[in-house]
Amino acid sequence: EQLNTQLALLPSEEENQIDELNRNLSDIAQRTAQLQGQKEYIVRAAVDGFVSNLQVKNGQQTQQNFPLMFLVPPNDGMEVKLLVPVRAAGFVKPGQEIEIRYDAFPYQKFGLYSGQLAHISESILLPSELDS
Repeated sequence: EQLNTQLALLPSEEENQIDELNRNLSDIAQRTAQLQGQKEYIVRAAVDGFVSNLQVKNGQQTQQNFPLMFLVPPNDGMEVKLLVPVRAAGFVKPGQEIEIRYDAFPYQKFGLYSGQLAHISESILLPSELDS
């Protein structure tokens, strides 16, 4: 008789186990979705502009209050201080269109950057005399 009672209880015990497993699966699915949401963020800027000086790479972890990049407004030009060798100083003048190559970025791969020469200093400066 005890075996018959145990046999009669098996379907309900099995159903309880299945329900428990389904709850566990649901909890795991919910936690997975929550973790996926924490994995990636979309950062939207409050203003229009273009990215300058990107500080992080895709997949890299960051710290709180660490700048990821800098935004330059679209109509706000960047200013670059250039040193022109004395032998070339006579060939440049304010308003002249110029193309810049950065030593750190081979122009064959990254191209040239264009701009306009705004001002030429009247004095001669040595690289060691410039503010960083």
